[in-house]
Amino acid sequence: GDGWDYQAFDGTVVTVDGEERLYGRGAIDDKGPAVANIFAMKDLLDSGRPLKKRIRIIFGQSEENGDWDDIDAYKKNEELPVYGYTPDGEFPAIYGENGITLFKVSYPLAESGLTFIKAGSAPNAVPDYCCGEDREGIFFEAHGKAAHGCAPWLGESALSKAMELLDVPYAKMFNNLIGWDLKGIKLGIAYEDEQSGALSLNAGKVSVEEENICMYLDIRYPVTTEYDKLVDTIKMHFAEYGASTELIHHMEPVYMDK
Repeated sequence: GDGWDYQAFDGTVVTVDGEERLYGRGAIDDKGPAVANIFAMKDLLDSGRPLKKRIRIIFGQSEENGDWDDIDAYKKNEELPVYGYTPDGEFPAIYGENGITLFKVSYPLAESGLTFIKAGSAPNAVPDYCCGEDREGIFFEAHGKAAHGCAPWLGESALSKAMELLDVPYAKMFNNLIGWDLKGIKLGIAYEDEQSGALSLNAGKVSVEEENICMYLDIRYPVTTEYDKLVDTIKMHFAEYGASTELIHHMEPVYMDK
């Protein structure tokens, strides 16, 4: 996206309040935790404290989106860990992760009341800019605040702002089923449990693709959710407005009893 104070891929070191800080894409997630663990291991070595087990840091290359061929190679050539953790989360430990699912909602452009619309740059980010034009030739735009799709309440959706301004069929569908709702209440999927809290909903990206307006929904659902019921409910509600729903991605939840 736009609006970086420092270029994303430069790795800029800045002194703030007498401390050096590193700014750039990935400085916190996930490179920072990796470096922190290197220093922690060095401290252990320098302390001379006897260890009952061997400790090894394994650096992968793929994170969520790769083929994990690096880990396959490791398993073929190296001894498997007895116990391990991934330094990618909040202190002191993460014992679970909500399920992640991504839907593509397609609405016929000819019936939308719009000639074009564009919002967001990625499904898993709150859109900080939205613009478009209605059938009367009136241009509209809205500005918001970006945030990660797993915590949409930390941002402000430019898409939701823009839809409030419009009186067209597409905006009616959006406002009735999503609007400013970040928990899926309007869609009938506001699941919540003690283990993992409430579901989160983020309409992260909208664009015109061929003859449809396509919206991408990033949903993080609690570990006890009936997933098939969630999918059926979403499809049912959008179908009532003449929109079709396609499942793009699904990752099941992970949970270990505390």
